[in-house]
Amino acid sequence: MRAMTAIVKIITTSVIVLAAVGIVAYKYQDYMKYPWTRDGMVRAHVVEIVPRVSGEIVRAPVRNNQLVKKGDLLFEIDPRTFQATVDLARAELDNMRDIVKSLAEQVDGMKRDVEQHEADLSEAKSDVEGAAAEEEDARKEFQRAKDLVASGDVSQAYFDNKNAVYQTALAKLGEAKARVSQMTAALAQAKADVARGLANLGTAGEDNPRLRRASADLETAQLHLDFTKVRAPTDGYVTNLYCRSEIPQWPISQLWR
Repeated sequence: MRAMTAIVKIITTSVIVLAAVGIVAYKYQDYMKYPWTRDGMVRAHVVEIVPRVSGEIVRAPVRNNQLVKKGDLLFEIDPRTFQATVDLARAELDNMRDIVKSLAEQVDGMKRDVEQHEADLSEAKSDVEGAAAEEEDARKEFQRAKDLVASGDVSQAYFDNKNAVYQTALAKLGEAKARVSQMTAALAQAKADVARGLANLGTAGEDNPRLRRASADLETAQLHLDFTKVRAPTDGYVTNLYCRSEIPQWPISQLWR
């Protein structure tokens, strides 16, 4: 009986000793493996990882007390919404490029209209000069015929012919002057159209305000997409890490180095 009791005591003592040795070994391993939290005290500088966008975390490959290198992925926020925003912003930029290109083409067309109206006005003024010369000659011939018919030196038919020629020249001069007035008004309208077109277009090319605004929107959307991947800013160990499926404000992971 005493022998059995002695054996039980030996076994019990052995188990206790083995358990104690195991606990000590585990604590020693933890002590050696995680030197930055020895004796329950943090022995490192704290770096807070704050994501710039919020959303559902879809990937978190790190664990507590894990050594990470600068640039390693800590966690990723669901990028689908941000990718859609990028796609929309890119489509808007392409659409705005088409709009600006169309406006620039319209302005070029308006400028060509101005050049055409200037040419037409110049031609109309030349026509006035020609019609005025014809009217002057016809008027002189008519006046001469008028004097001759009064003295009986020419027939009434001759006078009627010169009068008809004069009236035709006079009408032609009036039409030429009217065309000058029309061309002047058309030229003024064409120039006004160019001014409005330029005001609507703004700066041509990539410096156009609309394009710059659309480009800025695309860059912002792309940055937000990039921010869905939160990376370590420096080498170190991750501790006190926690993840939630939704991040209403600012989720924080702490990086100890």
